[in-house]
Amino acid sequence: MNLKFSSGLFALLFCLNLFAQSSKSNKAFISCVFLNADSMAIDNFKASFYNPVNKEQISIDESGVSLTKHVKYTLNVTAFGYYNYSAYYEFSTDSTIQVVLKENVTQHKNFTVKAINVREKSGFVFTTVKAKELAKQNLGQDFTYLIGNTASAISTSDAGNGVGYTGIRIRGSDATRINVTINGIPINDAESHGVFWVNMPDLASSTSNVQIQRGVGSSTVGTGAFGANINIQNTELESRPFVQFQQSAGSFKTFKSTMQFGTGTIGKLNFSGRLSKINSAGYIDRGSSDLQAFQFNLNYQSKDWNIQAVSFGGKEKTYQSWYGTPESRVDGNLEAMIAYADRNYLSEAERSNLLNSGRTYNYYTYENQTDNYQQNHYQLHISRRLNPYLFIKSSFFTTTGAGYYEEYKADATFASYGVSDFIKGNDTSSSTNLVRQRWLDNVFYGNFTSLNYKRKKFDTDLGLSVNQYEGKHFGEVIWADIAEPFGKDFRYYNSSSVKNELNGFIKTNYKQNRKLQFDGEVQVRKINYRSKGTDNDLLAINFDTSFLFINPKFGVVYELNKALRFYSSYSIGRREPVRGDFIDNQFGVRPKPENLQDFELGAIFKKKGRMLQFNFYNMQYKNQLVLTGELNDVGSSLRRNVDNSFRRGIELIWQQKIVNKLRLDANFNFSSNKIENFNDIYYNYDNGTVVNDVYKETDIAYSPSSIVFVALTDGHIKNMEMSVSAKHVGKQYLDNTLNNSRSIDAYTTFNFTIQKTVKMKGGTELILRGAVNNITGIFYSNNGYTYKYIYSGQLTTENFYYPQSPRTILFGIDLKCF
Repeated sequence: MNLKFSSGLFALLFCLNLFAQSSKSNKAFISCVFLNADSMAIDNFKASFYNPVNKEQISIDESGVSLTKHVKYTLNVTAFGYYNYSAYYEFSTDSTIQVVLKENVTQHKNFTVKAINVREKSGFVFTTVKAKELAKQNLGQDFTYLIGNTASAISTSDAGNGVGYTGIRIRGSDATRINVTINGIPINDAESHGVFWVNMPDLASSTSNVQIQRGVGSSTVGTGAFGANINIQNTELESRPFVQFQQSAGSFKTFKSTMQFGTGTIGKLNFSGRLSKINSAGYIDRGSSDLQAFQFNLNYQSKDWNIQAVSFGGKEKTYQSWYGTPESRVDGNLEAMIAYADRNYLSEAERSNLLNSGRTYNYYTYENQTDNYQQNHYQLHISRRLNPYLFIKSSFFTTTGAGYYEEYKADATFASYGVSDFIKGNDTSSSTNLVRQRWLDNVFYGNFTSLNYKRKKFDTDLGLSVNQYEGKHFGEVIWADIAEPFGKDFRYYNSSSVKNELNGFIKTNYKQNRKLQFDGEVQVRKINYRSKGTDNDLLAINFDTSFLFINPKFGVVYELNKALRFYSSYSIGRREPVRGDFIDNQFGVRPKPENLQDFELGAIFKKKGRMLQFNFYNMQYKNQLVLTGELNDVGSSLRRNVDNSFRRGIELIWQQKIVNKLRLDANFNFSSNKIENFNDIYYNYDNGTVVNDVYKETDIAYSPSSIVFVALTDGHIKNMEMSVSAKHVGKQYLDNTLNNSRSIDAYTTFNFTIQKTVKMKGGTELILRGAVNNITGIFYSNNGYTYKYIYSGQLTTENFYYPQSPRTILFGIDLKCF
């Protein structure tokens, strides 16, 4: 980050804070804490103070609110699962009030994912993002970009503008290590462990809240819980009938249209739905996206039962932009571009595309070089309170997915597709131009049942999940200049996979007294994974392997007083390799399971509009599968086990009301991410040998040592909020060799958002939103890959980057009618 900017910003904040503390005012600052009967904080609330004199409604959030002294206000509080609260208050000084809400067991609280989420006061580290925070930025960009400014997170985009294929890393952990659940149901692909957010467009419009757990986190379902957990809830329903229209547009022909509706509660039923469509041309050439999505919720509730059917899904067609842009093209180095074209044998058309495209270069030019996929999720949640202390919930789920990507291959040899050369008369053809499709057709289904027992000092959750994944991988040649060797409906590779998992855990929270509580957990995962057939390179796939993992976790929280508490946790995570680790292993070494020991220690201070959290983490790995910086032929990262490695760092989260209506939000990550010994393996094509270079105490790829986010939000104009923010990401190495010539430069971007709310009669609400991302228009990349080889006696390195748009402008209208 620019040091002058940082110094000036913090000097300004310091002066404003001194001014606020020293100035006399007729205002009193009020902090509100909403608790349940067990003195646990309730964070999913809606609350406001009503001033009968000027008929002003003042919303309350976690940071507190400023009110006029000696005026009688009405406090109104609502929260799912609790009876509404209303009372009169009058203040003469700064105050903190605590309100204990009475539980309403028939409300939708039964559908919160208690067995998955961690408690407000927990030894595990987490951040909660609510619907209103997501909505401020929800103008067409993907879900990863809406949560990308949370602590220790970095978002990436293949197309360069946050639409289409995007990703997120947390503490340097890639998508395969970040476990994602929606309503307690696992979302990560069972084979790759990845989450393809492009298959769930506009998910944020139906999301009520997101809990992001950093580190191993609490025991959960799913395969990716190794670096972070993202738990999403999208079952919250409006009690009143409504219809909502959202329309946004912006740079690179980006358009988002969303319609939502709900019947409200009619007797024991409530029904809601959403239809969405997102289109974008993308920043990268031909990096277009055509996305469609739906969601429908049907809820039945009686005195003892809650039954909710949830269905959501998406259909995507994106032009492939996962190849990246060569470093020479990003730098505009003509000599290096020509050398790149020569050594990679580019055709005249490919060479012209490279030399004339600019930094938005896309290798692919075939008009239908697209990825096409549809994924649907079906969930049925049934819950019942058996007695005052015992609650059970059972969720049945099925996820279906099918699709392909299509690509043009020039001068493809018949042998590489397993067919003989074509002979006609005296002429023999060994290659042809063709178009192929590579398919994935899968289904994932199972059940997750949890039981909660809560009485006196104990709060215990038992969870049991059983699921099965069935996947088919195959490739088809759909057209060729010389089609005779392929015949009709030709499949050049075909494989199938089955993966079964049994996952059980028990979590117990023991509250010894008001100050001290303990958490203990143990999780057992039993996995069987088998695959058979041939891969796209025509090599045989044949493995049948099983794993048994036991993952214990412990936590402790000590509350010194109402403002300050300390916490700590120790967790062990073990998990299996992914499909790519088995079939893309270039050097014939069978991948090993990974082991992680995660120690977290921190403190949280909350008082009078201030929140400061300090967290230290030490993530010690055994046999970590680290990214090598290379990609396979479908854009997925290649990985290899390393014996010993670690991620150690500190995280700071700071929220502060500087003066009335002016708020600071900031988070910082400073870390060291090291591999003790790394064997860098690459080919010498001159003699057909493998080169092995050894590096000691080297940095882990894609793991910056600093990530900083700072935002100032101003609300002085009535019903309007403006925010300016800065995001700094330090240098990232593309591989594990600590080589500056294979790295992503550090970058700092500035963003601006604005939101204006117009409240009308009958509860109708009109919200106008706008955003300018990368205000200063810097050229930067937030992702890339590399590979190297020796040829003609020279070591050649090929670096590729994913350039991001220099400036993106988005604006939208949100109309909600009750």
